Amino acid sequence: MHLKTGVCYLGGDELLVAGELVAKVKLDGFDKTVMTPDEEYYADCVRVNDRVFVAAGCEQTKGKVIERGYEVIELEMSEFRKVDGGLSSLSLRLAGTARPL
Repeated sequence: MHLKTGVCYLGGDELLVAGELVAKVKLDGFDKTVMTPDEEYYADCVRVNDRVFVAAGCEQTKGKVIERGYEVIELEMSEFRKVDGGLSSLSLRLAGTARPL
């Protein structure tokens, strides 16, 4: 499992965590939202400012992110998912260049 696939940093000490990474000691001390096995794919989110991009169809994950106070933007990922593609793998983020959407 790729690190970015199993952990999404939301900010502060907030993480979305999936699969085998849930029990990692190095993540102790973080405020973890643990993904259910049927929604592990959706832990691969991308936060930009106060918005979190999530794959469409992840109602539980979407609700958990909204509960944490973030605006959710759903993106259709079904074709990319067929070839194991996730949001973080398909994104290009450059340090220091983030601008509000």
